[in-house]
Amino acid sequence: MRISESRELVSIAGLGQDRDQRPALSEAQISLIKRAAAIECQLEEQEGRLSQGEQVDLDKFGRAALHLRRILESLGLERKQKVINADQMANDVQQLLSYFGNEANEASP
Repeated sequence: MRISESRELVSIAGLGQDRDQRPALSEAQISLIKRAAAIECQLEEQEGRLSQGEQVDLDKFGRAALHLRRILESLGLERKQKVINADQMANDVQQLLSYFGNEANEASP
């Protein structure tokens, strides 16, 4: 593991803070946070290799992602429904339509 990854793990786990400032975590929770951060670093590294056109073992990648999900669920990760503002969504759609409409008009002779 690289030094930068080790520092990221410490930062993610909040272990660099004074004990009084960080949330009360059990040793088991801290251990799970470290494991989740390590898996996240590995997944990001593999995603970077994929984005550069390199090959990665997708089976191992998928397993690591599932392990990460299970660890995060153990720590209290919950699926939450995203609140969608209908007015904002309509405005966004209108802007996209306007943008692509202008692009089409500029492209035609």
